[in-house]
Amino acid sequence: MSNWYYLVDEEQHGPVGEEDIQRMMASGELRPDDLLWQAGMSDWIEVREAFPAQARVPGITGLPGGLEAVEPAPGAGGQAAGSAPPGSPAPVFMPVTERGMRQMPSAPSVMPAAGQIHPLALASIILAIASPFFCGLLALPAIVLGHMALSRIRRDPERYGGYPLAVAALVVGYAVVVLTVLLLLLTVLSMAG
Repeated sequence: MSNWYYLVDEEQHGPVGEEDIQRMMASGELRPDDLLWQAGMSDWIEVREAFPAQARVPGITGLPGGLEAVEPAPGAGGQAAGSAPPGSPAPVFMPVTERGMRQMPSAPSVMPAAGQIHPLALASIILAIASPFFCGLLALPAIVLGHMALSRIRRDPERYGGYPLAVAALVVGYAVVVLTVLLLLLTVLSMAG
C-alpha cells in the first residue's frame, strides 16, 4: 500500500493509502487536478495522472469545467499505452511535471547510516580512543556513552546509524579498563615485593 501526500488549495495532507485517494475522488473531496506525491517521485503530479482509471469512472466529480479525461494513445499490440491487462490494478504514472519547484513532503527519510551517525556513538569512540592517553580515566565515560548510543540506535535504526562506532568504543573502552586494572595490580605487586 503506497503512502501518498496530496495538495488541496496549496495545503499539504497525508500520508494516505491508494484506497483513501480513490474514496476521496469518489466523494469529490479530491479533484483530478489536485496534486499527489510519494517517495521516489521528483515532483508532484495530478491525481488524474496517478489514477487515470478512476478519473474516467462515471460519477466521479471534480473535473474542471468542460474538460474530460483523455484516453491514452494506442500502443503496440492494440492495447492502450500504459494500460494494464483486464483485471489488474490501474498503473500509476509518475512523470516529471513542468511546474515550479515545490517543497516535497517531510516523509521519513532513509539516509545512509554514515550521514546520520548518532552523536553519542561519535562521542563514545572519541573518548575511547583518547582514554589511553589519560591513564584510562576516559574509558568509563566511553563505555557508558557507547551503551547509551547502542540503545538509542536500536530504538530508531532508520534515523540513526553509528552502530559499529558504538561497538568499537565499547571494545576499546573495556580493553583499556582491563589493561589499566592489570597495570595497577602489577604496580601494587611490584611495590609490595
